[in-house]
Amino acid sequence: MQPRRLTEASLVVTGGRGMGNPENFKLIEDLADVRRRWRGAL
Repeated sequence: MQPRRLTEASLVVTGGRGMGNPENFKLIEDLADVRRRWRGAL
C-alpha cells in the first residue's frame, strides 16, 4: 500500500476517545469502506 498525504484527502473519517472502546472503531472502518476511503491512525 502506498502512503498518502492527509492534505490530498477529499474526506477524512476519524474517531477518538468518544468512540468508547476499541470495538466501536468497527463503525469507522465500515464507514470508510462504504465511502471507499483510506483509514489510518496516528
